[in-house]
Parts: sequence; structure tokens; C-alpha cells
Amino acid sequence: LKQKGNFSLKNMLATFGLNFNKNEKSPEEQAAERMAQIYESAKRTIVDFYNTLIQNRQAAIDKEKEQRLTFMESEKARRLEGAKSQAEKDTIERKYQKEREKIEREAFEKRKKLQRAQVKIQLALELASIAAQAAANPTNALTFGASGIAQYAILSAMAIGRSIFQLSQINAQQFAGGGKVQPVKLGAGRIRVP
Repeated sequence: LKQKGNFSLKNMLATFGLNFNKNEKSPEEQAAERMAQIYESAKRTIVDFYNTLIQNRQAAIDKEKEQRLTFMESEKARRLEGAKSQAEKDTIERKYQKEREKIEREAFEKRKKLQRAQVKIQLALELASIAAQAAANPTNALTFGASGIAQYAILSAMAIGRSIFQLSQINAQQFAGGGKVQPVKLGAGRIRVP
């Protein structure tokens, strides 16, 4: 069967943006691929920037905590040297234990806040990526964009659900105060040997 003129099946499908020859890409497909590459490159740059920013912020939180604890410990040691009685030393110990816990709790809350921000940033980047993928969906040409909309709706709902779960896990984290543990004395502190 010989095709005459410009009415071949290949040309008719090409009019609708469908090209089955793997070696030949339409200018629109080439432009879409180039845009996808540019988008991925920009996304990687943004992700790297935010990861570096978050790592630097976490390091700053840890450094600030360590500096405050070091200062507190030196002040505690100075006051303990001047204490005259054991009761005074115990009071100083309790005071600085509370101060230590306060400093650690503040650092913990700052880290939680940073983790929440990180989840929100990741969600925004993921939604942008999903939108780009949905827009580049080749079946959009046949469904007048409905398949891309459905793809975006499903994948974005999953991404939002995952982010909500991550946020609930972060919000559920509780500060576990450190410090000295006093063992329970059994038998009034005596060991009985039969």
C-alpha cells in the first residue's frame, strides 16, 4: 500500500503531537525535555541551598547550646567553690540542673521548629516537581489535560499526606530531660545476705 501526498498515518499522528519514531523528536518534545533539564538543575540547586542552610542552622543551634552550657558549668564550678555547706552545694546543683534542662529544652524546640520548616520546604519542592511532571504527561494531548490534572491531584494528595504524617511525628517528639538518676533504695539501703 502506497501513501500519496501528506496523508500518511505517521503525518496524521504527528499533527496531534504523537511521534512513534524514537529517533525523531518534535521541536515541542525537544523544548519540553530541555525545560525539564533546566527545571531539574534549578531544583537540585535549590535543594542543595536549603540543605546547606538547614545544616548551618542546626550547627549554630548546637554551638549556641554548647557555649551556654560551658558558661553555665564554669559559673556553677565557681559558685560551688565558694559554697560553705553541703546544703548550699545541693541548692547550687539543683539550680544549675534546672538551668541545664532549660538550655537543652530551648535547643530541642529550635531543632523541632527547623525540622517543621524543612518538611514544608520539601513539600513545596515536591509539589512543584509533581506539577512539572503532570504538565509534561504525554497523555495530556489525548485527554485535553485531564490526565495531567488527575496525576497532579493524586500525587499531590499523597505528598501532602506524607508531609502531614512527618509533621505529626515531629510534633509528637517530646523533650526527654537529662540529668542524674537516683536509684531506688531497696531494704532501707541495706543488702541482706541469707
